[in-house]
Amino acid sequence: MTAQSDQMPLTSAMWELAGLCWDWYQLPGNDVGGALHVVLDDMNIEDRNLAWCRTESIGVLWTDEGRVPAPPEYVAAATAILDGLAVLDDAQRAMVVHMADVYGPTRPKETTDV
Repeated sequence: MTAQSDQMPLTSAMWELAGLCWDWYQLPGNDVGGALHVVLDDMNIEDRNLAWCRTESIGVLWTDEGRVPAPPEYVAAATAILDGLAVLDDAQRAMVVHMADVYGPTRPKETTDV
């Protein structure tokens, strides 16, 4: 399977990462991206923004009461997403984030690299 716009190959790893991003939105409080809002919603996918999220954002939740420590499962999920994005180039990162938004729960369970 390839992206229509520029024929970028979509690997099974990219599909899996898009699924992790979509799953991130399903965690309570993450409907607008939570600690990864800068990357996932605002499409600030450059290395410096991934690094900022890793060091400044993923350890806290923003609530009506203010900032509170994030549960370990949030930190682990965010770290997995940031680690996955870090090994991709910017075009692949943009495609993954877009795939997470567009395909969400309809993503294939198994794909093959093309």
